[in-house]
Amino acid sequence: MNDQILCDGVTQGRTLCTRNGENPIDGFHFCATHLRIYNRVREVHGPRPAHKCHFITSTDRYCRFNREEGMFVCHHHLLRVRLGEMEWELVGGVAPPAPPPLPVELPFAADSQNVHRREVSVQTNKATEFLMKIQLPKKKQNELWKVLAAGFLRFGTGDMGFYAGVIFDVSVWLKKTTCREPNDKLYRELLYRLIVYIQNSEHRDELFKRLWEECCDSLNMCCEGHISRLCNVLVGYVEGLDPPIGLGELTQQKMAAIAGMEVSEDDKKRMANEFFDTHAIPAADRVAWLEAF
Repeated sequence: MNDQILCDGVTQGRTLCTRNGENPIDGFHFCATHLRIYNRVREVHGPRPAHKCHFITSTDRYCRFNREEGMFVCHHHLLRVRLGEMEWELVGGVAPPAPPPLPVELPFAADSQNVHRREVSVQTNKATEFLMKIQLPKKKQNELWKVLAAGFLRFGTGDMGFYAGVIFDVSVWLKKTTCREPNDKLYRELLYRLIVYIQNSEHRDELFKRLWEECCDSLNMCCEGHISRLCNVLVGYVEGLDPPIGLGELTQQKMAAIAGMEVSEDDKKRMANEFFDTHAIPAADRVAWLEAF
């Protein structure tokens, strides 16, 4: 049985220390390196409260946020700590199991923003094609990054810790080389082209606000989630990209159209059931619609 107590320190490289925490102090356990860092900060700011995030900033200050329940870091720095399945245990949590497949009748499946719905995927592909036609300025990607950071600083909401977390998430995805295909650098290609589009748009301020909101929403999402959120910025501004319709609204529109047809009641019910079957709508939810005919 291994009785080793792991160090409670978090490195400046945003990883969790895996060395032996053989030096207890103020209810914490540190390795020799993190003990020196902690003592240096402790001399100036006093003991760190146990409920505070374990991250110590590069300016020798305790992180001012409380740690997440069951974890050693706050929600801002959790985004910045590289967590593999083994490391979840090190922050007091449990590695999440693979989620079971969702039945289509669950609210998540009917969510109009679910990036794996066919309608959303088609729209994301249209927006991707639109953006990839935009020419990028040669050797000016650093300038585009500065434009993005300035736009976020102007239109972003929340405190500076949250702002830094969103910027960090964007920077991580900019460095990813593979999304849908090996070495496609898709997030980088789409984001920089989107910035060019926003710069040249008469709706520049509104688009920057929307880009900020979508980047906030994409935190902790997969590649498709990040790509879909970038493409959402264009919805309503580019011809052919309209807001996706939720299943409930789509059902209402379809039933109204069928009800207005000059066909027999049996034909109306047949067409309605074909729609219900296509969208896997439960039998209990069909009754009211069919009785309306």
